[in-house]
Amino acid sequence: MRVLVLLSDLGDNGAHRVALQRALAWQRAGDEVVLLSLVHPRDGDLAVPPELRTVFATDHPQQLRVALPAGLRRARRWAAHADVVVSATEIGLGMLVATAAARSTGRPVSVFVQSDPERAAAAHVPPWARAATRAALATATQAVCVGVDLAARVAPLRRGRDTVAVPNAVPGAEIAARVAARGVPTRDPGAPPLVVGCGRLTRQKGFDLLLEAVAGARERGAPEVEVVVLGEGDDRADLQEQADRLLGAGAVRFPGHVADPASVIAAADVFVLSSRWEGFGLVLLEALAVGTPCLAFDCPSGPREVLADGSFGGLVPADDVPALSRALARHLADPAPLRAAAGRARAGAPRMFDPAAAADEHRAALARLVPGRR
Repeated sequence: MRVLVLLSDLGDNGAHRVALQRALAWQRAGDEVVLLSLVHPRDGDLAVPPELRTVFATDHPQQLRVALPAGLRRARRWAAHADVVVSATEIGLGMLVATAAARSTGRPVSVFVQSDPERAAAAHVPPWARAATRAALATATQAVCVGVDLAARVAPLRRGRDTVAVPNAVPGAEIAARVAARGVPTRDPGAPPLVVGCGRLTRQKGFDLLLEAVAGARERGAPEVEVVVLGEGDDRADLQEQADRLLGAGAVRFPGHVADPASVIAAADVFVLSSRWEGFGLVLLEALAVGTPCLAFDCPSGPREVLADGSFGGLVPADDVPALSRALARHLADPAPLRAAAGRARAGAPRMFDPAAAADEHRAALARLVPGRR
């Protein structure tokens, strides 16, 4: 099967990492995969595995507004030689180019939906492109969603068109072995409990809510904690000011982007997913892979699916800061229940720790679009 995978750029984020992992798995399974990025790599971007053939919209680095027309022309040429075109995300100019190139060449297009499309479009797509983005997703040949919950939200937008759930997964054994080999950061025996969050420093990830919840737990008599928020983003200054105001200078650390956050998460007394919305919440799986107790807002969509309705970690109502404060206080007073819950995940849901199975399921979905490949 010849597969063209299209991205707007190679920026380092969870959606792009998963898309590259899937593309590499398909290549290793015998498919001919070409990765097309509209923009050349920049400092801090993802490194594409050398096994993947990578092409760009232009021969030399250009701004996106310059590269876009050339990208559409080049995408059409590559689409004409592909059996199926895959958009790596559900939003962005890469998705619009992928769907347009597929349509103009008569090829099927599969959109890899990794976040709630309505919320993601509202947060990241300029107003002038939202209608086109919504229409492209609604009319794509196929949508492959990273979770069952997300597929249920996407299906009504597509009015009966092929919508598939292929739940995300992480290499659990590999993550655990890597942490064991590197070790976790050393902490003083008398150090306060460590609360960790991880993600882009944006409104979606709800770190402002996490800081309020930690302050609320302290008001309820919980012990003081150290908070580490891994990630980078536009809200850094506002979050730092809020942290200093609510919890005191030095109580919260923002170390920025960390290439491999698993070791820090493994050292945590609790990992908190405070997002206002998600597509799946892959970082929750990474926390479970190293046995870290987890708390999460029951936001749309993903945390309830990952935490198995609360069997693998604590769920509190979405955006409910007092409820998260109470849950944090309970865990700090008695960590045994959430530790036991995290320990059940590896044995109770092995599929979530097998990305090869997820890639195979995704590949099978693509093959259904190609005559003679079923």
